[in-house]
Amino acid sequence: MKLKTSVIRRRVTRNSTIKELLLTTIATTLSIVLTFGTGQWIENWKERRDGRQMAMMVISDIDENVTAFKELAKWEEEHYELARYVERHLDQIEQVPEDTLLEAFQYLIEGDIYMIDGSKERIFNSSQQTWKNIDNALFISIVQSFYQSRRFYDEQIENDIGFRFPISNEERYQAMMNADEWNAATIAAALKEWLPSRKVKLFLNLSPSRSRIFYSKANDWQQKSDQCKFIMSITDEELEEYLNKQKRTGNRVSEKQLLGTWSAPSAAGNSEEVIEFMGDHRFRHLYQYYASATSYIGRLKYTRVMEGTWQLEGDSLIRDYDGDVRSLDRNGIECLPETKDSVETLIAAQIEEMDRWNEKVKREGASMGRRTNTAFIDRSGCKIELGKTTVNEDGEEETTTSYMVKTKQ
Repeated sequence: MKLKTSVIRRRVTRNSTIKELLLTTIATTLSIVLTFGTGQWIENWKERRDGRQMAMMVISDIDENVTAFKELAKWEEEHYELARYVERHLDQIEQVPEDTLLEAFQYLIEGDIYMIDGSKERIFNSSQQTWKNIDNALFISIVQSFYQSRRFYDEQIENDIGFRFPISNEERYQAMMNADEWNAATIAAALKEWLPSRKVKLFLNLSPSRSRIFYSKANDWQQKSDQCKFIMSITDEELEEYLNKQKRTGNRVSEKQLLGTWSAPSAAGNSEEVIEFMGDHRFRHLYQYYASATSYIGRLKYTRVMEGTWQLEGDSLIRDYDGDVRSLDRNGIECLPETKDSVETLIAAQIEEMDRWNEKVKREGASMGRRTNTAFIDRSGCKIELGKTTVNEDGEEETTTSYMVKTKQ
């Protein structure tokens, strides 16, 4: 019985050792696989992500050039019509609007109408790793074809006779030097001399050809852009999000970061803007403007104190105005004897107008409504960027930005 018990124990011990060794081996193997396999997976994911980012960068570059050529075609057509209009009215050129004369004049003067930004092309061609990350030979071929085409048309616009402006900068300089005064009359006189010339007529006759080239290449490059998006399965929404991220120069601002006083003095030193954001979601917006004139010494100070409520929605700062008080401080000026009466009359009229406005706001509320800006903050937390997008008369979006510095927590 003792012998059998000893044998059984040895067998159990031996089996346990083998089992532990097997488990240790499996654990070690899994650890190695997980360590190196996960690392490789992460590396591959980063390469695919970088390749996709690079693809969207060059697609956006193509799209920018498509837009540029469409705008050139439109500009060509509009200015051709203006020049032809002036040409048809040379006998009554004094009656032609001044802005039309100026646009037609500028249309004929030599200048750079198309300038290449080669930074994205250089980044794309900077490393073979770039192409490896994208991992699509057709995509790379299309992009290279676009950049080659862009260089060709840049050289054509620079050197081809069809794009040669008829009036050199030297001729413009001489025309300005020979004029006693440079105004609408002298511009009209220059156009009256230039428009009948053979070189101007040639330039105008070739205008439809220039427009066709601009539109043709814009359509061709648009095709390349669409093909690249399709190859890489990049949606318009994804590309738009990429472009929006590229425009951001800071991080989305939080409510805690926004609280406090922010100011934005003007570069000219004649105005100052201060906004205080309070914890109860109220704000106080102070705008001061200093006006000087030859009729008095010093500066008048105009002040607007606006109030309302604020809120953050995503990356948008929304302000709803419900108060607006205006005032004028004349203590900083001294009237000249010969202009005292006129200045006093002007100031009195302005104060009366402000009093009427303040009474109306008090009775009916402010009429400024809502303002919406994108809001981003820099790493220091001491400067914010406010962006505003508007639509111009041509239906195109234009974005302007302003910056404010934190002056008080």
